[in-house]
Parts: sequence; C-alpha cells; structure tokens
Amino acid sequence: MFDRFRLGALLFICLVVPFIGCGSSTEADSILVTPATVNFGGVGLTAQLTAMATIGHGSHPPTTEDVTNLATWTTSSANVANVSASGLVTSTGPGSIQVTASMNGFTGLISSSSTVTVRSEEHTSELQSLTNL
Repeated sequence: MFDRFRLGALLFICLVVPFIGCGSSTEADSILVTPATVNFGGVGLTAQLTAMATIGHGSHPPTTEDVTNLATWTTSSANVANVSASGLVTSTGPGSIQVTASMNGFTGLISSSSTVTVRSEEHTSELQSLTNL
C-alpha cells in the first residue's frame, strides 16, 4: 500500500510541476535603453530608442524581452527633446538631457536612460565650415 502511495505521489509531481513551473518570478529584473547616446545636429530630427528588459526565472537562465511599448518614457527637458510613448525622440532645442524608460519590476520601479545631445544649427554649420577647410 505504501509503495502504491509513493508511486501515485511521484506521478502527481511529474504531471503537475511542469504545468505550474518552478515558482519563479516573471517580472523584469532590469531594463536597458539603447542606444545609450543620441546626437542630433539640429532641431526637428528623430531617433527611436528601445527598452529591453531582463527577466529572471529562478534557477533557469534569464531571458530578454522588448518592453519599448510597455515602459513609461520621460525627458528631463522638453526644451531639448520630446519623447513619445513608444520611445521616439524628437529634438526641440540645443542642449544635453536624459531620456528615461521606467517600469515596475521585480524589485520595484526600474529604469534606464539615454543621453540625448542636440547641437544648435549655428554650431553645426560652423563645424561643417571647419571640416571643409
């Protein structure tokens, strides 16, 4: 009777555990924005940023997932660049700022940033003149 019980318990474990998983979290451990830097030569130009999340699975290897459309995007100054909900950055004026993607992760709010630099059109024209010498 005892061996029959052990066999039933073993069969139960073998059938149920694969369906319920190992109890690991599927929330993001970290997020990474790429490219890390964007340089614009003037106003009205655009660049697409991407946010990739690393998701840990307990003792299993981590995976990455594109969370560009799930992250919340912010800019440290709309006077230099705007960012859309999908990570599209548009230059609006000269300067250097941070554009940040954030989302709730395994340890709370997680974020990553890209440095966006916009050169004034006058400065860009001066550089082009110097390189043409």
